[in-house]
Amino acid sequence: MNRPSDDIRVWEQLRRTPQLLVELTSTDAPCAEHELRVQKRLRARYPPDLVRAAVELIQARQRARGKFSRADRMWFDRRGVEQATDELIARRKAERFAAHPEVVDLCCGVGGDTIALAQRTGVVAVDESPLA
Repeated sequence: MNRPSDDIRVWEQLRRTPQLLVELTSTDAPCAEHELRVQKRLRARYPPDLVRAAVELIQARQRARGKFSRADRMWFDRRGVEQATDELIARRKAERFAAHPEVVDLCCGVGGDTIALAQRTGVVAVDESPLA
């Protein structure tokens, strides 16, 4: 079974539906029961796959706060966060490429290394996944 986050159409729809993310992040969810009620209410107004993807994005952003200073503005799923290079490590790695006019980041994933490389030199980011 594919997860909603594996479907680029769901992500594209989520990008066009910022109010869903606002609603999910503006609710004060003190407990799992309250969180489930909020999701149930949102599923009545939005497609269930879209709500699941939004929840996954918000959870991924929360996990990513230890890796990225701008995690709350980035787009990724749980797997992307787990595989991403920490921002500080990526900066150190990027220093090695500063003398080159341009580098190619193959298998860039969510772009942890790409962001750091772009601050030091030109970079072309390539990934097999259209979601990366």
